[in-house]
Amino acid sequence: MSASAYLGFAASHEDQLGVGFDIAFAVGFFVTSAFTLTRDPRQALTVLALAFAAHALLDVAHRPGLLAEGVVPRWYTIGCAVFDVYIGALCYLPILKRP
Repeated sequence: MSASAYLGFAASHEDQLGVGFDIAFAVGFFVTSAFTLTRDPRQALTVLALAFAAHALLDVAHRPGLLAEGVVPRWYTIGCAVFDVYIGALCYLPILKRP
């Protein structure tokens, strides 16, 4: 649900170009997380780690001049990218420790 914040940002800036991509990505991340509920834990954690990494890349893409400029505050994208990398690493850590 960390990607759902972009739904709120998109709704508050609905007149700007590119907010449809934010909505599509948020829905895509939601579908990905729902998909992992039906998988075995090893596969689910791998998919979640990759999804968090992809979300961190999407956060970095919200820099001024790239994607939907001015929709998301800069402090939020930096903090969210760091959070996503950290949570993605935590999702992948049990896979590395498992024989």
